[in-house]
Amino acid sequence: MIASDPQAFVDWNAKASAFVASLRKESKASGWVRSDLPAICEPFGTEPYFNEIEFNRPLKSIPPAYRPLVAEWQAYLNKTAGLSIRITMANAKTGEPLTKSIPYVHRWTPIYRKSLLAKLYALDAYLGPDVRDVEMISLTTYQRGRDPMACLLQLKAYLGRLIEIMRKRFGTVDYFVILEPHKTGYPHAHLAYFRKLTDYEKNQLRLAWSCVIKAGDLPHGLFFSEPQASHDGTYESGSIGGIRNYFMKYVSKGLYAAEMSPAEQLFNAMLWDSHTRLWSCSRHFSKVMARPVTEANPDWEFLEAYVCDPDGNALSKVSKKFKPTDDDMVNWDQLIEAA
Repeated sequence: MIASDPQAFVDWNAKASAFVASLRKESKASGWVRSDLPAICEPFGTEPYFNEIEFNRPLKSIPPAYRPLVAEWQAYLNKTAGLSIRITMANAKTGEPLTKSIPYVHRWTPIYRKSLLAKLYALDAYLGPDVRDVEMISLTTYQRGRDPMACLLQLKAYLGRLIEIMRKRFGTVDYFVILEPHKTGYPHAHLAYFRKLTDYEKNQLRLAWSCVIKAGDLPHGLFFSEPQASHDGTYESGSIGGIRNYFMKYVSKGLYAAEMSPAEQLFNAMLWDSHTRLWSCSRHFSKVMARPVTEANPDWEFLEAYVCDPDGNALSKVSKKFKPTDDDMVNWDQLIEAA
């Protein structure tokens, strides 16, 4: 990153210092200050040392402090495994009622996996089979001795700030970002940024992540990787091939609950508890992956819906005005359509 020539180093250091100073000034003017972070993240550098996870070693078991949370998450999965939603509608012309049941859906259910795969198929079709002109960026925060939940919340806030900085520097650019657990259980992020960057621009982002946002260290915090050629020769170096296959290898670590390692269990329990999405993308990509809008069938009118246990007994009535969380993905238009 830094030339070996002494004068070149002096010139680069001067440019870097000027860039950091200007970006810090922009950050203050734009409100990119640490006060927007959750309280659990403050104060930085003074948190109690978290010693239940060995640094940079595979997590062999759930840390004692997080065993209750992981147990609650697993109980949530067990509790919702057999649930269904019973929807009652009426024919608008005859008044005849119709009742149907559909599975209860959240992000760890097979139906959600299929819907996410369908979204990636749609993005795949849009981008084509040989995706180039994209930068693959890995983002890591400081982790040694820090509480993993605090690291997750910090990473969420830092990602938003970095994307805002990139938008101001490079304009509106498509991106896809996904969170993944490290072997220790700590989270990091993979960002596919659909614009090629110069070496100078890459250095700007490294400095922004480390010296302005202060999310991670300069050598390892923000890392660029070049996609490698596929083993069968289908794709050359520099191409990630199909976007669907590239991202599903990360998504799968957050979907198959029965096959998760301790690190993956810890990671997903934290996602569930903090209502953190596993992935996000640019507005344009979101529109590309959206389901086609279908008009409501005027022949049917929604009456009521209940969450039911495996035996079909009603547990609770659900209002049509119910606003779902990221975990409990109830969309009434889709539910009525599916029924």
